[in-house]
Amino acid sequence: MPSPESEELGLRESTGGRKRRRAGWTVLATLLIVIGAILAPVAVVASWAKIALVDTDRFVATYAPLIDDPAIQSYITDQTLAVINEQVDVPQLTSNAIDGVISLKAALLAQGIELASQIPAIDRTIVVTQAESLPSIQVAYGLAIAAGAWLPWIALLLLAAGVIVARRRAVALIWAAVALALAMALTVAAIAVGNILLTTSVSSAAIPPDVASLLYETLSDDVRTTSVAVLVLALVVAVVAWLAGPFTLPRRLRGLARDWAGRIRLAAERRGLTTGKVGRWMYTQRVLLNVVVAVVAATVVLFVRPLTPALTMWTLVIAALVIGLLEVLQRPLETPANPVLMTAQP
Repeated sequence: MPSPESEELGLRESTGGRKRRRAGWTVLATLLIVIGAILAPVAVVASWAKIALVDTDRFVATYAPLIDDPAIQSYITDQTLAVINEQVDVPQLTSNAIDGVISLKAALLAQGIELASQIPAIDRTIVVTQAESLPSIQVAYGLAIAAGAWLPWIALLLLAAGVIVARRRAVALIWAAVALALAMALTVAAIAVGNILLTTSVSSAAIPPDVASLLYETLSDDVRTTSVAVLVLALVVAVVAWLAGPFTLPRRLRGLARDWAGRIRLAAERRGLTTGKVGRWMYTQRVLLNVVVAVVAATVVLFVRPLTPALTMWTLVIAALVIGLLEVLQRPLETPANPVLMTAQP
């Protein structure tokens, strides 16, 4: 028979082992969430690069309107005139034209016009890239396409895995959403700082600051818009996770919401409006229905492009309204057949 001391020692070892395993899962969950949050900004940029390299129509729709901007038009005009002045001796041409007006006239009358023979031969080549660098460019292109396609999913899976392996999943979901929101906020801030650095460091002789800022804003607009949309989504997920979590205040709020839904349902049944068997089925399948709504909302946010803050907010608002409507339409099994009797009870 084991002694009390050995039993106590075994209990301590068992308790210590459980604590170490719990701490290990907590460390793993934290590591997965941190890596996923760090990869999120890179995933946003990679996704933008993939669209810019592949979607020609969207690329043209994004950058073609730049030609109508007065700053761009003025810059192009100035650069064109500068090139013309460098290549053409305008004063000499003017002098020759004035001196030869009388004798050009006689020649034209005698021999006709032969301007075509005066057009010089054009032999100008613009080097885009060297042939030996073409394989490297192809590899970079392939990596950009692959990263844009898979990196967002990898970041999302890491965040989800961090929540799944955590001991307290509700708390882990809140922290994962907060970490993602923080990463997106830093991305938006980095874009703003990049614009400031570009406009202050670029030489006005090379490109005017207003033109540089406009080009940068156009180039980074999709990244900024997507980052803000994901930021809004992450904050909403954090709030929803808190409301659905095992905390005192959220429990009271959920109870209050169920009470209001029950009152609305009871008032409708008093007037002969009831969902009957369908409502009872909806009550038994309420978890599945809520999951379906969440999956549809997540699908919209993940696949509809461009992802904007307005699209994110409306998707979440509509999903919340649908869940609230399902709460009202479902009919708990314990609801009596005659709602009038229920109101008569003390």
